[in-house]
Amino acid sequence: MLIFPEGTRSVAGNLLPFKRGGFLLAVKSGVPVIPISIKGAKDIMRKGSILIRPGAVKVVIGKPIPVSDADEKLMMEIVRKAIEGGLVAC
Repeated sequence: MLIFPEGTRSVAGNLLPFKRGGFLLAVKSGVPVIPISIKGAKDIMRKGSILIRPGAVKVVIGKPIPVSDADEKLMMEIVRKAIEGGLVAC
């Protein structure tokens, strides 16, 4: 299952606050979270537009993060740090 933790895209391309739902689902199901960082997508399809432009998108797939003994708030912090690290690596 793919979940975008912010729920929507920002206009500026920065990370928005994460929503709890996907993390609650991960904790309750016991399934590890795989953080994926995407950079450059805002230039290809701007928020509110249906026009797709040519451009480059960089994707970094992080290591799975186990959910054992974690609550959704802790998972949100851990995954956010992993995604931020992936964006710096782009």
